[in-house]
Amino acid sequence: MRSINNLMLKVTYVLLVGIIAVIMYEIIGRSFFHSPTSWYLEVASLLGACVATLAAAYVLQEEAHLGVDFVIDRMPPKWRNGMLCIQSIFGFMITGIIVTMMVKEIAWSINLNRLTDNAMIPVCSFQIVSTLGLLLLAVQFVIRMKKYYVKWTK
Repeated sequence: MRSINNLMLKVTYVLLVGIIAVIMYEIIGRSFFHSPTSWYLEVASLLGACVATLAAAYVLQEEAHLGVDFVIDRMPPKWRNGMLCIQSIFGFMITGIIVTMMVKEIAWSINLNRLTDNAMIPVCSFQIVSTLGLLLLAVQFVIRMKKYYVKWTK
């Protein structure tokens, strides 16, 4: 799983370069050629959503996410490990629900051949990438749950 998460992190770097390229294209077109685009914000936003979901499993794997840890950090190690295990269970459940909803949304988008409003790109391509990222996050929650369960029960 670590190698998959590292690969997804590299993909997010490429997508970030894509976001920068889209925004730079808009800036140059608008400033120098007086030719603004109607699609740049839509594409940059959708790529940003893909970046966030693809990087989420890596961030959880590295325990680098933001959180309010002042309560958990003050707990004894056994309690702390138990709380982190329980958090992982809830994280897995919530992520699983979102993935299930996204799969239905992808099917609906494919069935209706939905396109983005301005760029005319199939919406399902962004939805599939985001769902993949969330699915990897769900798997990472299971790995994290097992890790803290083992520490908790020792």
